[in-house]
Amino acid sequence: MSVIKLLLVDDSPLAIHSLKKIFSQCEEITVIGTATNGKEALSLIPKLNPDVICTDYYMPVMNGLELTKEIMSQSPRPILILSAFASKDEDLIFKVVNAGAIEVFPKSNQTDVEKNKIYSRDLINKIKILAGVVPFKKRDKTKDLTQKPLAPVNVERKRGVRILAVGASTGGPNVLETIFSDLPVNYPIPIVCAQHIGNEFLENFISWLNTLCHLNVRTASDGEYPSPGNIYFPKKGHQLEIDQNGKFHHKPEKKEDLNCPSINILLSSVANYYGDSCVGVLLTGIGSDGAKAMAEIAARGGITIAQSEATCTVYGMPKEAVACAKIQHVFSPDQIHDKFLSLGNQ
Repeated sequence: MSVIKLLLVDDSPLAIHSLKKIFSQCEEITVIGTATNGKEALSLIPKLNPDVICTDYYMPVMNGLELTKEIMSQSPRPILILSAFASKDEDLIFKVVNAGAIEVFPKSNQTDVEKNKIYSRDLINKIKILAGVVPFKKRDKTKDLTQKPLAPVNVERKRGVRILAVGASTGGPNVLETIFSDLPVNYPIPIVCAQHIGNEFLENFISWLNTLCHLNVRTASDGEYPSPGNIYFPKKGHQLEIDQNGKFHHKPEKKEDLNCPSINILLSSVANYYGDSCVGVLLTGIGSDGAKAMAEIAARGGITIAQSEATCTVYGMPKEAVACAKIQHVFSPDQIHDKFLSLGNQ
């Protein structure tokens, strides 16, 4: 297996030292160079040809956002934005995702030894994931939501699908934007979604997506029923499910939970309550979260959709679903969007 070549970009010598110490624990990753700002990094990229770039967001001369835009326009490659202040910038997710960065990851502020070990493990695994990503030049998806014509949707529904349940992980934010952003304001089916994302960024991610959508993107509230016009996400640090009465219910994350939010927990609860009147959608991401629940949805007669391999940042979760569940449709993000529109017209 080839070693992953990593370029670190940060104006803090202490941060560079800490990161190099973390990655020295992994024989599969080698730090081939460091830079103190984006401009310096751009001069190093042609010489070093890194597989992955890990960069701070706030830097002098050229910050992480500006660097990401330049890289994705000149020589696209996987970029991880690493910042101690990321959660304080309301537009950070919007800015870096639209510029082409794969993900945002917090800098460690842990003093606990065991928590630092977990952080180091997670960061190393994140770089390994990104090393397998095939990046592409970011297309401009700027929209004028007030002028863009909306696809007509019949609001009066008497049968068919009652809820759409979506799961996503690495690379998910861009895909969710494609699927959700042009759904019309009178879209008649409620949508629930579990996106693997750090607690530090969840609220800003929801706010970012809400600025792009005609529908109301928000955190689900305990005790309410899913209703049309909304796209619901779990609240920070909790698992979301539909209870036996069809209402939202949150459970605090447990130590044994592999993922929070768990796609399996959410989609399985949707399958149990809605049966053949639900749609399960599994998007890009590493691992197998969601595959088991997709099989449950299929067994109960619901519709199952997986993102196509060619359009996935990481073809892990959809691949597992295709292997173990009866997936009826394998679609690109644009095709999933069109499918949602057609379901809304039934």
